[in-house]
Amino acid sequence: MFRLNEARLTFGKKAKKDLLDRLREQRQQFDGLLQKAREDAKKRSRAVSKGLMLENICPYLPNFKYHPRDARFLGDPIDFVVFDGLFQNRKVRELTIVEVKSGNSALNEAEKSVEKAIEKGKFSFELLRV
Repeated sequence: MFRLNEARLTFGKKAKKDLLDRLREQRQQFDGLLQKAREDAKKRSRAVSKGLMLENICPYLPNFKYHPRDARFLGDPIDFVVFDGLFQNRKVRELTIVEVKSGNSALNEAEKSVEKAIEKGKFSFELLRV
């Protein structure tokens, strides 16, 4: 069964596309793009989840060169501040900012700005009494 207005009586000629036909084509294209976007979102979400997991276990990995108890997780805009020597000696030898990346991830703008501020010596210590 079909609607009468969907009948294509063309007498041997190819039927012209009307607005409804074009809308159906656009809908199919949109559905395809939407499916691709969903797949991409899932892929990115998995990558982000993997990165967050790695950030949490990073201080316990063999290539983390500091004592895990010296590292303090911040998460944003950088991942860790390491107070090297604090756990063993209760004296900090050096402060180190650590950003954890997996795969081909690059620093974002905020992380780059932190890196530049450190390179320029734009950091300080402040004591706040309340």
